[in-house]
Amino acid sequence: MIEPANNKEVLKDKAQWLSDFADSEEGKAIEGKFFEKIKKERATLSKKKQYYDSLSSEEFRGILDRQIDLHGPKWIDKCYKRGVEPYSKGELQTIIAVMEEYGRNRIPKKWDMFASYYKTYKGFRLVRFDGQGTFFRIYRFKQLLIQI
Repeated sequence: MIEPANNKEVLKDKAQWLSDFADSEEGKAIEGKFFEKIKKERATLSKKKQYYDSLSSEEFRGILDRQIDLHGPKWIDKCYKRGVEPYSKGELQTIIAVMEEYGRNRIPKKWDMFASYYKTYKGFRLVRFDGQGTFFRIYRFKQLLIQI
């Protein structure tokens, strides 16, 4: 009969290996690349926010409407046919990221049990729901524009 491994020792060995790797030249190089990538992503997001801020609400709504059309029933059916949940891509993903990062944080009393967060940006509301899965809803006033 095979004896089960001592989990504390296995975890201790793995933690030591990870610590040694992080201190190595290779580990430091990987860490540097990772943080450089994060810095570039944040700079890109900041530039997109500046662009969106320069738009009027109507112009921003036009961009959002085009993205909603691209993520409509045809996109949802295509995702399900491939066996995946519908997800945002391209410009819609960028809009969601800008709303997440720079939107004003507020959760109304009626949403606080369900919504993980509720952000407002340029007159639109982004609500994120977490449970067995995660999905976003974007509203304009009380009208649901998209759920993805």
